[in-house]
Amino acid sequence: MEDIIRQFLNDFTHEYKKTLNSFDQPDNVITYKTLFELIQKHSQRFLILRKQHLFYLLQEALLTFWGPVESMDNFSAYGVSFVMYGTYGWIDEWQHRGMQEDSEVIAQVLSAGQNKTS
Repeated sequence: MEDIIRQFLNDFTHEYKKTLNSFDQPDNVITYKTLFELIQKHSQRFLILRKQHLFYLLQEALLTFWGPVESMDNFSAYGVSFVMYGTYGWIDEWQHRGMQEDSEVIAQVLSAGQNKTS
């Protein structure tokens, strides 16, 4: 069963990468909006993963897709890990709370946060 789920998550990350590649230079808002749109598109499958206590497989897929690689220097790897685990935590909590906000709202929140730090 885990192999089937891993294949779905592999297909999911490929769909995500393909969508991101359709933009000339996706910024953080586009990157996250696209991710949350795809999760919404496949929400029933992700909710089943949560219900069956298999949501950790998403973390595994995100690590493979987005995680640090051996060739990175330490601080780059720490930064990539911070973003990846933070993103996973955000998705996990968003799902736990019933996915109330759509991807557009999430993109607006991210945009506002970026403007405050600029």
